[in-house]
Amino acid sequence: MTRVPVLGREEVAGLRGLASLTEPGPGEEVAAVIDLAVIGARGDGKTQLIVHAIRTLRAAAPDLTGAELAFNREVMGLVMNAKAPRPAATAPGVVPHYVFRIRASALLEQLSFGGQASLLGRAAGLVRGAGAAFGAGAAVGAGLGVAAGPIGAIAGGAVAAAGGAIGWLRAREALSRAGDVEICLWDVAGEHVYSETAADYHAFLEALVRARRARDDRPYAFAPILVCNPLGLGDDLDGSPYARLKELLPLFASLDPSARALIAINRWAVVDAVCSDGADRDERVAIAARARGEEIVGGALPIVVRDVVRQHCRDAEDGRDGDLMITHLRYDAGAQCSATSTPWSEWREAAHTGRWTTPASSVDQVLEYEYSDGPGAFGGEARQAFLGWLGELAFPRRVRARALSAPPIDAPVAAEVPAPMLAPLGGETPPVTVPDEVWARRGGFGAGGT
Repeated sequence: MTRVPVLGREEVAGLRGLASLTEPGPGEEVAAVIDLAVIGARGDGKTQLIVHAIRTLRAAAPDLTGAELAFNREVMGLVMNAKAPRPAATAPGVVPHYVFRIRASALLEQLSFGGQASLLGRAAGLVRGAGAAFGAGAAVGAGLGVAAGPIGAIAGGAVAAAGGAIGWLRAREALSRAGDVEICLWDVAGEHVYSETAADYHAFLEALVRARRARDDRPYAFAPILVCNPLGLGDDLDGSPYARLKELLPLFASLDPSARALIAINRWAVVDAVCSDGADRDERVAIAARARGEEIVGGALPIVVRDVVRQHCRDAEDGRDGDLMITHLRYDAGAQCSATSTPWSEWREAAHTGRWTTPASSVDQVLEYEYSDGPGAFGGEARQAFLGWLGELAFPRRVRARALSAPPIDAPVAAEVPAPMLAPLGGETPPVTVPDEVWARRGGFGAGGT
């Protein structure tokens, strides 16, 4: 299938990324298109989250060309090899994106039973269909119970259960006809978002959403993902880059009517250790983080206050904050993570100062955090939280009838004229090249880069 430009031009002076964006062309059925803007401060782990998301989705890329193909191949190098060198930071003025797809049925299969029931209920009318079948069976059971006593009631219950099972199977079949969900992950440099160019980044994403919605023949959703790295939370509740970005989160989430956002906390072993029961909440903790086998020479020791980490990470709850619906994703970016706390005086005497820079301010404890690089993906509760959140974006209740209105496979499909694409001003789409500076810098993937 062919792909067509979404805009074919850059909308915001000084920001590149929209001209190379494409979407499924006429005649290609997709269940939904989702744009996810991954936002985080320098070194907080945006690239790690993107790679974890791709592995978790087990997603495949559509038929891309040009800059999109180059970006996807670069990120797939990280997906396949966690220790591969990667770009250290997103260049100012460049917003790369990565396009992948997952079948709606594959998304369903990775969810728990409860998650599947929720998705089928929204997207395929499970509650309505199965409920009607179950209700009919219950009515039959009640009648049989009156006529035949307990045996009739049991038979009626069996009929009700069978009706519910049929409703479940029909809902799954309907979802399997919905097609693919196309997910576009945008790597947004958070340190620029709260700088003097903040309005430009908002205008960039606003132009993206507006252009996507100009084609209204398929469901579409936009949502930001904010990365929270506990190592960077510091000693002031409102003073970290993460805290500043969180204040701006509603402005980005409101670009979509659903106003949803995901906050991804990516060093949960650190949070567990820093927020251990019985610890003094006012203690200052220096964190010595390293990948196993990595040699540290003169490394800096970030310092956090236990209560700051607790409030941003441990005590943060899912739910509505004003007009914004927030979901939290808690996971470890590394594998085989361990965290050991030692009083500062003992740790300093153990001759660690040659490897780490002595903190300029007082410290109560040192937390040695070690991890292994590996081809990680979200697991357990984190996996269910991420996939369930994506399912809510792709299949909200309000688009159920449109998303799954496809006829049976053997029925003729009426041809539809797609909505016109936005053409670039002044004629043909200009050629797109991959910005060299995006991938020119190299660094260690596991060290918590972008």
